[in-house]
Amino acid sequence: MGFWDLQKFNNAMLAKQVWRLIHQKETLLFKVFSAKYFPNGSVLDAPTHPKCSYAWRSILQARDVINKGAIWRVGNGELIDIWRHRWLPDLHYSKIISPRANTSVIRVCELFVPHTKIWDPGKLALCFLPWEAKKVSQIQVCSDGEEDVLIWPLTANGEYSVRSAYHLLVAAEECLAPSSSSLVHNHTVWKQIWKMSLIKSGILSGVQQKILCLRR
Repeated sequence: MGFWDLQKFNNAMLAKQVWRLIHQKETLLFKVFSAKYFPNGSVLDAPTHPKCSYAWRSILQARDVINKGAIWRVGNGELIDIWRHRWLPDLHYSKIISPRANTSVIRVCELFVPHTKIWDPGKLALCFLPWEAKKVSQIQVCSDGEEDVLIWPLTANGEYSVRSAYHLLVAAEECLAPSSSSLVHNHTVWKQIWKMSLIKSGILSGVQQKILCLRR
């Protein structure tokens, strides 16, 4: 695979365990760690513990890899924090950048017309800049109440891979030059990844279609 940075490779490997804790809740790994560290939540939101094990500290450190690369696929919208999570289907700008509106709206499900899975134009206009409201309105939502799904858009099937995560970390480090805007920085990171040919044209769209109503 040509890995040369051991620390990045190690983080990419550990992040695979984070991915398992997110998606494989029937495993012994999940049962052990969830019972001790996040009994009522997700590994992504689990707090640090002063007396936690070395293994758990390593997993928490690797969690940043998932946060940098994964994107939420909108289902019922109940798990996605509008302002904190990455959920726009755009490799360059997947996180909301509109200034947070003076509103109590927090979860994506609150942007729907009540009792439907249809975007409410009024709420979108209230919460987002015009161009971002349009981007949100174009997201296809499964109408049968399917849960939100965290996908890895750097692979064709939406599943996490160590190789793609490693290249993500390399590209991020190469783009650490000072910038007046984190948005510009994020754009540069994704542009570098794209040039690596890790992602072929249309892959993200294909992943979305595969995951959309997958268990319908």
